[in-house]
Amino acid sequence: MQQATVRTIYEYINSIAPFDTQEEGDNSGLLVGSMAQEVDSVLLALDVTPQVLEEAQALNAQLIVSHHPLMFAPVQSLLEDDYEGALLSRLIREGRALISAHTNADQSEVSGTLAMAHLLGLQNLRQEGPYVWAGELPQDMPVKNLCGLVADTLGGTLVAHGPVDHRVHTLAVVGGSYSEGYREAALLGAQALLTGEVRHHHALQARAQGMVLISAGHAETELPMLHPLARGLQAHLNQLQYKVAVYVSTLHPYGLK
Repeated sequence: MQQATVRTIYEYINSIAPFDTQEEGDNSGLLVGSMAQEVDSVLLALDVTPQVLEEAQALNAQLIVSHHPLMFAPVQSLLEDDYEGALLSRLIREGRALISAHTNADQSEVSGTLAMAHLLGLQNLRQEGPYVWAGELPQDMPVKNLCGLVADTLGGTLVAHGPVDHRVHTLAVVGGSYSEGYREAALLGAQALLTGEVRHHHALQARAQGMVLISAGHAETELPMLHPLARGLQAHLNQLQYKVAVYVSTLHPYGLK
């Protein structure tokens, strides 16, 4: 049986979330390691943290695929007493490769946004711009009830930036930090936008347009992407008859349960 390599996984991700679609200033792609490195175990995680590296070591994962890049700016020094430097040094020392798929994944079929939409049961999904999706809730409900539904589905602590009795039938969603998406949400006919983080002035501007912004946590709105990505990657590797185990990190980036 032929052996999978980092390139095998890179090319699969590139086929569903092309790296050349990433935003300017992003740093998606192969960040550590070699395309030729052999792989029989892959760990998917939202972020590269000391705890994720411990998890990778326990699983003997030769490759980590993270959503958020470990570094954005060019590396000018590699210091062990620096947070990023210590993580990069350990990856190199232990021979683990790192691929990050950030804004290219956010615009793809494996985005946290679409995963959220499916988990919440949104119907008649449609898109405005590269990031914002909207759909109808199974039934219209006040923001207070919607927050309860989202909390039960995604976990975390929600904040509604507007009146809790405001009724919502069409909900717009976007993972991570994109509260400026209220503009696209309005074009989609949404009464509320669910995202990870909300900026104060965006909440005020949205409220003036009769829309409520709801923040559910950056991690909580992007973690749902990992399992669909893992299932797709595992199915692809199985089809190619590569013996590779694909794991999803069980750790919350902030250490939450």
